[in-house]
Amino acid sequence: RISPRRREAMQGAAPSASGGGDGGGDHSFWSSLLKWSLAQQENGNVAGVRDGGLGTISEGEAAAPPAPPAAREVSEADREWFYEAMKARMEDTAATMGSIAAALAEGPRAELDAGTVEVRVALLEELAEKVERLDAANDLDAVGGLAPVLQALASPHAEIQSAAAEVVANVVQNNPKSQDRAMDLGAMGKLLAMLDDGASDGAIRKRPERVLAMALYAVGALVRGQLKAMNAFVLGNGPAACVGAMRGCGPRVQRRALNFLAYVVTHHRKGGEASAAAGGIRAGVACLMSRDDAVRHAALSYLLGLARVIDFEANPGAVSDYRAPAVGLALGRISGQAGSISTDEADARREEFSMAAELKRMLDG
Repeated sequence: RISPRRREAMQGAAPSASGGGDGGGDHSFWSSLLKWSLAQQENGNVAGVRDGGLGTISEGEAAAPPAPPAAREVSEADREWFYEAMKARMEDTAATMGSIAAALAEGPRAELDAGTVEVRVALLEELAEKVERLDAANDLDAVGGLAPVLQALASPHAEIQSAAAEVVANVVQNNPKSQDRAMDLGAMGKLLAMLDDGASDGAIRKRPERVLAMALYAVGALVRGQLKAMNAFVLGNGPAACVGAMRGCGPRVQRRALNFLAYVVTHHRKGGEASAAAGGIRAGVACLMSRDDAVRHAALSYLLGLARVIDFEANPGAVSDYRAPAVGLALGRISGQAGSISTDEADARREEFSMAAELKRMLDG
């Protein structure tokens, strides 16, 4: 995902602490290590790998006679070498992340020139790849890397913001330890600020859709399975921010916002009610008219999930929104398509038609 020019810039900004530690040789390293491991198995040296090292037999050397090699047992020395190689690579990853963190922590937080922005984005992209592994994700804070990444969420440069949000999402996804730590460092407030699409002086400032999409991705990863984060999201006016983010945006942002709100309404009743109060029902109904199948499906999931749990007596505005003529028109349009499309398409959209029919029955009852 990193262009050669960006990788070169990144290497100049954050040199590895040890030889070959820039992370660029990960594929060749693991490939060679795998070949060495296979060469120690009972089929013999099938990979053409010299015993005791990672060098391969050159093309100029004569191949051994085709007699099957004798079975061999992995010696204690070979096994120790293998584990040391693995450990060294893990340590090298931590060192690389530490170098990246140090580079991100340096310099001004204000406007940067184009070259510096490109370098920082490359650093964050490299970090995003590394923290996809759970052990590396947990190591990021230990090497001082989580705080500068969270700081980058407040960058005035959209490219840096979105790259930093991807790192955060990869770190906290299905990772309670990192979720807690990110919350302690103020991740929720920074991510919600990214979703806020209005300037403090009241002027409209439309954020790039990639920023909104990556912020939604990171918020969703931070909240899932974590009540503390969910409460902070709701108290921080997160439902309204999600509703605002999907207005006027393309399918990518709409899908993420609606899918996340569908999760919120099934796990936090007040969060669902807050989304309705912010105009979520009207925004969801508008998305029912989308040509994007995934957007319509996400909108139905949100609207149906909310209708199942919301207290209509305590939220009269939601009653009005669900009873609006646009809702019936959108649901009728979806239901009417069931008999006018091919069998294959109808099968693919079966769940969409089922949700639309259920929501219509609820509203008609």
